Amino acid sequence: MRLLNVSSLDFAEFRDDNRPPYVAASHRWLDDGEATFQDVRDRRNTDGKGYQKVKAFAVHIQCNLAPLKWLWIDTCCINKKKAVELSEAINLMFEWYRNAELCLAYLADVATGNGTCTIEKSEWFERGWTLQKLLAPQTVLFVTEGWDVIGHKGGALHGDCRPTIGSNLEETIAQITGIPEKVLNNYASSTDASVDTKMKWIEGRKTTRPEDMSYALFGILGVTPGANYGEGVKGASQRLMAAINYRDDIAAQQAEYYRKIADWLSPPDPWSNHDQYLAWKSGFCRSLWVYGKAGCGKTILCSTAIEDMRMHCQNTNNTGHAIFYFSFSDNRKQNLILSLVVQLAKREPGLSMLRQAYEKAERRQPGLDELQKILLASIASYDKVFLNLDALDECPEGDEVRQHVLDGIEELLKRAQKIRVLITSRDVPDVRSVVEKLRAQALSIEARTVHADIQKYVSTQISRDLRLSRLESSRTMIEDTLVQKADGTMFRWVYCQLQVLKESKSSRPSSIKAALRALPKNLDETYERMRNKITGDDRPDALTLIRWLAYVQSPLSLDELAEVSIVDPTDDAAADGVVDVEDRGGWEDTLHTLAGLIIFEGADHSNIHYDDLRRDTLDDSTGDNATQHYRRIGIDIRVRLAHFSVKEYLESSRILASDAKDFHLDP
Repeated sequence: MRLLNVSSLDFAEFRDDNRPPYVAASHRWLDDGEATFQDVRDRRNTDGKGYQKVKAFAVHIQCNLAPLKWLWIDTCCINKKKAVELSEAINLMFEWYRNAELCLAYLADVATGNGTCTIEKSEWFERGWTLQKLLAPQTVLFVTEGWDVIGHKGGALHGDCRPTIGSNLEETIAQITGIPEKVLNNYASSTDASVDTKMKWIEGRKTTRPEDMSYALFGILGVTPGANYGEGVKGASQRLMAAINYRDDIAAQQAEYYRKIADWLSPPDPWSNHDQYLAWKSGFCRSLWVYGKAGCGKTILCSTAIEDMRMHCQNTNNTGHAIFYFSFSDNRKQNLILSLVVQLAKREPGLSMLRQAYEKAERRQPGLDELQKILLASIASYDKVFLNLDALDECPEGDEVRQHVLDGIEELLKRAQKIRVLITSRDVPDVRSVVEKLRAQALSIEARTVHADIQKYVSTQISRDLRLSRLESSRTMIEDTLVQKADGTMFRWVYCQLQVLKESKSSRPSSIKAALRALPKNLDETYERMRNKITGDDRPDALTLIRWLAYVQSPLSLDELAEVSIVDPTDDAAADGVVDVEDRGGWEDTLHTLAGLIIFEGADHSNIHYDDLRRDTLDDSTGDNATQHYRRIGIDIRVRLAHFSVKEYLESSRILASDAKDFHLDP
């Protein structure tokens, strides 16, 4: 790929693996000649309008899009005197626009000051080649003839380049072009659009050379037959359709070949032994309730069902899908409905209703009644909607939050007949009462159901641990003991015991055997031992941290926990606002003090285990790495109690009869 340096106006060629970030230009070609590759390379015709336009693109990038230093523009970055290069460029043009940091669209017929008032009249929307320049880039920035920003389509830029991008023009452009807003925002969402639909998007547009009406569709339709100027409209169209048919034939052959392989293997249907799940999925029942003990793997099972349902909805027309994971730290009554609205109101009429709410002068979030109307209207736009609600029992009971949510779910299923819901929870009275009213099919996670899963989990975890995997003589003993004592339902218990074994200082078989004999019987004993590992001097600070983690509205970062350590809730002076701001702990305190009772969450909401974070901390203990690691932890990593069962144990009356009674929480 040949790029133009915006400072020197010199060309450089790059392979895919060393190509720098660049801006792709889009513009209406001049009737009296554009600057060619030879013009720019040899610095000739520099006073011409075409050359001056290239220079203006470069200047705009330098002034407004730093630190981007490279430009791709179709007039001069392709040597059109070489037919092979031109054909290859036409094949790759969609990809080149797709990979650009942004596309800068210069609308020479839109005067500065008019902006969106006249954008729909611009010739840019009438040309054939600009169609792929509209669809391929992740961001298109539109500017006037005076290089003032009109607005944009697509997402905002990331990284160091943060230019002014103006208002989002996707709604306006959708009205001009007839292309759905979701496709304008992200072309990847056009996978369900047919070839005929995509070909209609170019109808009414014009190209200077007749063959270009077909060539401009290459990337849009996912084919690369190459250019052959002189073949005429008919020849170009025939080759385009032949390429599409060939692509579809190959895909059909591969699908058929894969089907034959699958038939040959005769695999069991992964859901064939879950008749109740299949009945829910196919519509014989609207509600399915999967219940079991705390830590038995309900969330893992729900995640598997979510992936199956995601694929099912992708392959089934007009089917909606939404998920929600309840959290014991989430005290907002309307978070469920807010989440469902965001997931399901991406189409009309829900989208227009959301837009109206957003554009109100006061810009307040919609109230519960308005959210319910938007949600019901959104659900009605689908043939059916699947909901996966995980850990419903973890919804907090305080302030009647859980009862409010349970009533809301019951009311939603009454008013929206198209919904099918899968709920996971422990078997607790209030949840059971609601699911019985819904006449839900109940599916209990019993020991025999997950025994093999626990066995596989233990074996996998041992294999992944460098130290445990080397204990050949003890490995079978560890696996058998953990699987047997897990009683077939306690993933959480197994996880905790594996962490203890990983930290064991002795790898002698006799030591491992003694450790296995001394394993706690249940989660209560497990958490009691974790508390007992906290030394006497550290316990007041540990209790302060646990209180914050148990009742804070959203997970805190390690930096924030270091800040709250200066506040002792039991100190009368602190209650009056008198604190020693210098008496704070470091973020490492939380790591070491609450090991096992907490879990870390990355910026992408993925869980980060204590062992990994502690190992990173030790590795990064000196020099610049320590500073970098500190920033990564302070900014990205948040902390929460490791499992719902931790908070449930700390609040229970059971802890009062144990050595950990001083850690009892009174909600």
